[in-house]
Amino acid sequence: MDWLKDILPNLAGLLKLQDSNTIKLELASLMKLYPDLSERHISAWLRLKGNLSPSDLKKILESITCSQDQLRDTQDSLQFGKSFFSIVRVK
Repeated sequence: MDWLKDILPNLAGLLKLQDSNTIKLELASLMKLYPDLSERHISAWLRLKGNLSPSDLKKILESITCSQDQLRDTQDSLQFGKSFFSIVRVK
């Protein structure tokens, strides 16, 4: 359970954020640390916020998709990052 001490504060902090640009930045940082973070995980997490408009949600997801593509192009991020989300199932 010690390994959760790194990820849980990041995820909790993400829920507190209100500004969509700040959310994008935090998600990009989280994707660098945890390259197995998928669009489905992000979408599910953002739906928990409840205060995002559909257009904000769409813009964030589009931005994150571009960021994921850039990360894959610049490095083999799975080799360098931590793995957490690959064990979390999203329905």
